[in-house]
Amino acid sequence: MDRITNCRCAISKWKRRAECNSKTHIRKLKEKFDEENTIPALVNSDGVEQLTEGSKGEIAVDYFRSLFMSTKPVHATELLTGMELRVTETMNRELTKPLTSDEIWEAAFGIKSNKALRGDGMTGQFF
Repeated sequence: MDRITNCRCAISKWKRRAECNSKTHIRKLKEKFDEENTIPALVNSDGVEQLTEGSKGEIAVDYFRSLFMSTKPVHATELLTGMELRVTETMNRELTKPLTSDEIWEAAFGIKSNKALRGDGMTGQFF
């Protein structure tokens, strides 16, 4: 019986030294992950620094929208000369038609819980 008691004491001491408390360990890992994988602020088009996740998201969306959208492409035909067409007119119509509510629902709920990252970079499966 003394041997079992000694083993329990030794394990308890080891756990305290090794910080094996899973709640504490997970909290520390999450804090470290958040620090390393967070953009603290973005500057909007007016030069104002934005700190909230929503406003940072809007800045990113605006940036990429303006990056990939052009109202007057300059010399687009020159850029495309020699490139083989990959998307047919039929494919283009299918790709650019408006989305239905059912398609949005299917896409949103079809994502597995271990695939889509939340704002904090963790998957739904983690929680």
